[in-house]
Amino acid sequence: MAFKKVVADYEKASGNTIELSIMPFAPQRQKIVSAVTSGVVPDMFPNNPAEAIALFAWDDKLVDVTDVVATQREEFTETALLNVNCYNSVTKKRSFYGVP
Repeated sequence: MAFKKVVADYEKASGNTIELSIMPFAPQRQKIVSAVTSGVVPDMFPNNPAEAIALFAWDDKLVDVTDVVATQREEFTETALLNVNCYNSVTKKRSFYGVP
């Protein structure tokens, strides 16, 4: 699988280790919700279910990644950017909480 090769190449180049989990949609969604609820969250996860970023950003449970998005903003469509630009009820502002 191409994604496994990307992970292996990254690990080799960086010296970092990635714990990659590939699983069906429903168990993946359960794992993401459980991780965020428990506070033991992976560094990255897919936006599954689709409303996850908005809900977790609202609750201030995600890291603002505006600085990351800024480095590649021109690569994304406006629609993709709108999907990850969410309101945080704690900071009382919108920011990017995902990278398209």
